[in-house]
Amino acid sequence: MFWEIFTFELKYLFKRPLVYIFFAVFFLSTFGAVATDSVTLGDAVGNVNRNSPYIIFNMLIVISVISLFFVPAFISSSVTRDAELNIGSFFFAAPISKYDYLAGRFSGGLMISFIAVSGAVFGILIAGFMPWLEPERLGPFMPSAYIRAVMLIVLPNIFFAGAICFALATMTRGMSYTYAGIVFIIVIYLAGHSFSGDMGSRFLVSLLDPFGGGAFRHMTQYWTPAERNTLILPFRGSIMLNRSIWTIVSGVLLFFSFTRFRFSYERPVFFKRKKKQIPEEKWRRLSIRNSRFMGVTAEREFSAGTYFKQFMCKTVFDFQGVLKSLPFIVICLIGVINVLAVAFYGNAFYGTNSYPVTRLMLELFDGSFALFLIIVIMIYYEPLFPV
Repeated sequence: MFWEIFTFELKYLFKRPLVYIFFAVFFLSTFGAVATDSVTLGDAVGNVNRNSPYIIFNMLIVISVISLFFVPAFISSSVTRDAELNIGSFFFAAPISKYDYLAGRFSGGLMISFIAVSGAVFGILIAGFMPWLEPERLGPFMPSAYIRAVMLIVLPNIFFAGAICFALATMTRGMSYTYAGIVFIIVIYLAGHSFSGDMGSRFLVSLLDPFGGGAFRHMTQYWTPAERNTLILPFRGSIMLNRSIWTIVSGVLLFFSFTRFRFSYERPVFFKRKKKQIPEEKWRRLSIRNSRFMGVTAEREFSAGTYFKQFMCKTVFDFQGVLKSLPFIVICLIGVINVLAVAFYGNAFYGTNSYPVTRLMLELFDGSFALFLIIVIMIYYEPLFPV
């Protein structure tokens, strides 16, 4: 049954417009960054060739971080979709093993995620052959650089992001909690960047970066422009140690999600809420009040004032729902913690502390909290992008 579930997941997701939208976005992002000067993705190109191995690795690391917000649309939704569509009972009652069900769903979502992110690879590849680029800014076409970048950056990062999303989805059965967990991973990533200015902790930062960016910068920090144009990141050093650590972490997360998953709609104990018992006296008052309106016919009105009142009621209702939701509270707390961490430790440049002047503090706050606002918008506007 694994193959049947895997192929079904591929066919279902290939019919979704999000796959092609994300592929086009990643393709245009890297294509514009290589073929034009108006788009910047990661570090500036500078004196390095536009299609050099260094640029390929650097851009794919940035794309991998961005893809963390899109992978749940393919991997997490494969688990939560059954509960949202009320068809999970058909699978849970069918003679399907837990391994076939979960492995088929995860493999299908992982394959689609890789296809969507591969648009960035094709964008860099095709941009290097554009006729309007200066020949002196282009190096020779190196297929091994693309292959090694996919093996060291794209595949491990997609596998890690997929394991995180899949584990959260299987435990919570909700997309909002999955995005809240992703926010925590992003905080770890941003915290690593905050400490990257300390020369003594760069090796540790290179291991803690789950996307390999810290290890990449650690191994290439002393490369000259000529070396960045010709050398390809080897399969050794901190980059291999980083990739091994986070691949093992991803495998442990998958194993944990496989063992914790149950063929039922019941969520874990920490998500259960005790139902409130309405007192009998309150029930009696409600029934007396409602009996006064028995047989009363409401007058229908379709004026502009009525539409405005409906709009305000809906706005207030949704606003209160967002404020009381657990994912929103978690995201805000993580955002505040991240801002405090950046404020205390983000003003160090190469081991030298600077005064917390207004300009630096505003830049730190804007860079550390603006991302969380985007995440909140993505979570609560999720119905606009159904999968």
